[in-house]
Amino acid sequence: MDSLRLAPLIALAITATLKGDSVFEIPVDITALGSEPPREVRALIREANALWQPTGVRLTWMQSALSRALPQPALRLEVVCDDSEETEAARDGLLRLGSTTFRDGTGVADRRVVLSVKSVQRLVDTAGWSGRRVSDWPPAIREELMGRALGRVVAHEIGHVLFAWRRHTPHGLMRAQFGAVQLLDLDRRPFAVPADLLPRLRAHLEQLTGRVTTLMAVE
Repeated sequence: MDSLRLAPLIALAITATLKGDSVFEIPVDITALGSEPPREVRALIREANALWQPTGVRLTWMQSALSRALPQPALRLEVVCDDSEETEAARDGLLRLGSTTFRDGTGVADRRVVLSVKSVQRLVDTAGWSGRRVSDWPPAIREELMGRALGRVVAHEIGHVLFAWRRHTPHGLMRAQFGAVQLLDLDRRPFAVPADLLPRLRAHLEQLTGRVTTLMAVE
């Protein structure tokens, strides 16, 4: 077989290898959400998974003390709750729904992301959905809506860690502000990860996980 016929086969083999290594599994510890309704937590997980899946990131969820006792990978995130300021709006009139802390003088984020559950609940409960306030819907529907909103907030904060980036984008998952209508809408497109951030994401995850992708030129 001559080199011209062999080259596409080599290129195909390399592509297959890269695709096989393209998924990064990121454990997320959410045991701090143990007091939240199970339906709400399931909706949170489902929403965050859906938002990150197109990027090649697979979130796996730790929900019990037993899972914490198992050997942990080098890269693990933890969601913690901080509702100490949930009754107060920020100075600009916006509720603080979540936050990520960056180490001084670095672009490295703390792997503990903060979720202000009560602030999200306060925002969502006063919003309208299908002609009624969310707080007036039966518990099962309210919990689904609340979980969707919480999942989007968590997905955003996870983004700060995985991108190693404290800034925000004008649109998409990493925008600075989310309204209640956006957090509740079935349409996920406004929460897509901006395509121009994907190379940064991959480079940072390869660094964190020790995975190095070698590209070979085939002539």
